Amino acid sequence: MTSGEVDIVLSNPADVRLFDSSGNLLWQDGTSNTSVLRLNVSSPSGYLKGLASGNVDVWLQGMQSDPNFTFAVLYKDSQGNVLTQDSIHADIVTWNYVNRAGQPIGNVEPIWKDALLAAATASFGPLQLPDSSDVDPSSANAGIFQSEFAGLSTSQGASLTITSDSDSSDSATESLMSNGQDSFLQSRPVALYNGNEYGSTDDSEFTSAQKNQIQSALGLKQAYFLGADSWRRGAADVRDRSLS
Repeated sequence: MTSGEVDIVLSNPADVRLFDSSGNLLWQDGTSNTSVLRLNVSSPSGYLKGLASGNVDVWLQGMQSDPNFTFAVLYKDSQGNVLTQDSIHADIVTWNYVNRAGQPIGNVEPIWKDALLAAATASFGPLQLPDSSDVDPSSANAGIFQSEFAGLSTSQGASLTITSDSDSSDSATESLMSNGQDSFLQSRPVALYNGNEYGSTDDSEFTSAQKNQIQSALGLKQAYFLGADSWRRGAADVRDRSLS
């Protein structure tokens, strides 16, 4: 290329921020000059000047959900005619936790295992464990929750896989159900639990029979164990989350 212009075109500029290969902010909607997304081939300058002779890496950070985001690169001649173009499509997804009432919650924390088991095996019937729908959900913690994904294209199904960080064979996969336009939700709530509460020395996992009983009685999809050592590292580090 010796003349013409190369343009980066974003379907919705507010959806993303762009970064160079060193992690420096390249462009942000409303704060950056759009000239950084354009290369004058006859007089190359700026970060994109490398396109005149080779490849240039541009990194994207999603800023809001969008099930139909497009990043396009156009090459135009000196009269502005598009000679060639290429584009990629991406679902920009927002991952949130919600309580059983569908309200976003501030944090997810484990339930004491003895309380979870007692609620499921009460002699007069399963107990309803309180969750963040009983208080201000924006500042509440909850051990019973569902994952909600906004910005997923509804043209195809989606599934969620949760895998232990210490045992890759310990995993669970489930299909997500549509929860309105461009939004998907786990089919049933899940719970986090551990035994490291109130001086308890029993920080072991439930047996398979106990787990099945709890899930059936309380209407849970899964009950995930977070041991004391794992919990001190932070819940975000304990389980790998994969969306497909």
